[in-house]
Amino acid sequence: MEKTSPPPIVARSACEPHRDWIEAQIRLGRNAMAIYQELVDTRGFAHAYNSVKRFCGGLRREEPEQFDRLEFAPAEECQVDYGEGAPTRHPVTGKYRKPRLFVMTLCYSRRSFRQVVWKSSTETWRGCTSRRFDIFLAAQNTSVSTI
Repeated sequence: MEKTSPPPIVARSACEPHRDWIEAQIRLGRNAMAIYQELVDTRGFAHAYNSVKRFCGGLRREEPEQFDRLEFAPAEECQVDYGEGAPTRHPVTGKYRKPRLFVMTLCYSRRSFRQVVWKSSTETWRGCTSRRFDIFLAAQNTSVSTI
């Protein structure tokens, strides 16, 4: 007759009897060392700091990063920005320069248009914005007329 091994012993943390109190302390932002010291001083805890440290590590949950969802009506808002491109040969001077990338994104549809420009002056910004609105309007009229 074969011998069967006993079921595995599941190690239980020495901190388990203090779970509710430890969870409350973690919610207050206390670290494992402070929790351990108070357990020893006020609750007669006779085990090692590492058991508290491991127990706290298992309880700590990283809160997911919060993102606020922004809602916009059609044509209510757009975002405009400039970015910098990789060194590129300038069409007029022939020298390598970093172009600017004009980007306009409609907040409602997230439709985005980009244009490479060589400077980011007020006039350039106005011209790009005006051209982009013309393109947005032309695209809207085209899509409406095909329905």
